[in-house]
Amino acid sequence: MQMNYWMLAAGEHNSTGIVSMDEAAAQTNAATTTQANGNQPESCPITKKNSMGNLVLMGALMVVMFFFLFRGPRKQQKEAQKMRASLAKNDRVKTIGGIFGTIIEISDTEVTLKIDESNNTKMKISIAAIAGKV
Repeated sequence: MQMNYWMLAAGEHNSTGIVSMDEAAAQTNAATTTQANGNQPESCPITKKNSMGNLVLMGALMVVMFFFLFRGPRKQQKEAQKMRASLAKNDRVKTIGGIFGTIIEISDTEVTLKIDESNNTKMKISIAAIAGKV
């Protein structure tokens, strides 16, 4: 049975104790250059990554997330409030429960709907329960 073993390269640690991939590559290149030439390698300046680009990207993602998660539902709520404010007597409406009726009376919080013409069936519901005009 053959077993594979993996070894991680040990290198010098910087002051934080964390070695980045660029630093590890530079150390590996330095070790191979020294072995091949016998001379010391030139010091390679290691550039730090620009974290400002990451912050700009995170900010852009937050703005997009705001539009998808918050702005859409708020816009729908405003449209529903506008529709409910424009309700008047004799408007035909549909409730959130799927009941169709005609508005007989309307107040700030309640609406009286006439459901059936032949039996003169009436129903009082909350104005928030109206889904839309028909």
